[in-house]
Amino acid sequence: MTRGHLGPVILLLVLMTLILFSHIQGPFIEPSYAAQQEEGVGTLGIKAYIESIIVQQGKTQIIHFQVADQKSHQPIGGAITSATVSYADGKTVRHFSVPTDASGRSSISWRIERNAPVGHYDVVYSVSETGYVSEPFGGSFSVVGHNVNHGCLSSSSSSLSDTCSLVLDIAGPSTYIAGSKSQCAC
Repeated sequence: MTRGHLGPVILLLVLMTLILFSHIQGPFIEPSYAAQQEEGVGTLGIKAYIESIIVQQGKTQIIHFQVADQKSHQPIGGAITSATVSYADGKTVRHFSVPTDASGRSSISWRIERNAPVGHYDVVYSVSETGYVSEPFGGSFSVVGHNVNHGCLSSSSSSLSDTCSLVLDIAGPSTYIAGSKSQCAC
């Protein structure tokens, strides 16, 4: 072969190689893309229930979660439920995480310190699970002092009524109050 014929042969080999690589890569890329399109990203249906909207210093606060697939309504076990609590002093922050059980439920509880600042506490809730969109949402509760006669505190004893509660229902990007466990009995 002469030098003049070598150019078209090299060009032909390069084109054949490119065609071969494009056919080899094609099947490896397409199923992955197709699988993503079939599976998609799911949306969680979340119910978050804060035990008491008013808590006394030194008492326990509890947050309950119920997590399910929004479309199928099947409970999701093993999802990580989290709450980040910002205390009224603006300095203290507590973070808690607990996985859901097989029925899609979890509870986070902690004792509010006896010397915790009195006032409004903000809570940021989140739930994360592989294959689902995780969007944080918020709520709040109040902490009152030991000997304060405020709202649901009894004047004869310094205990709070444990019947105050609020239920948040989270479905995708929307949040609404689903109801209260019972009426606040003061």
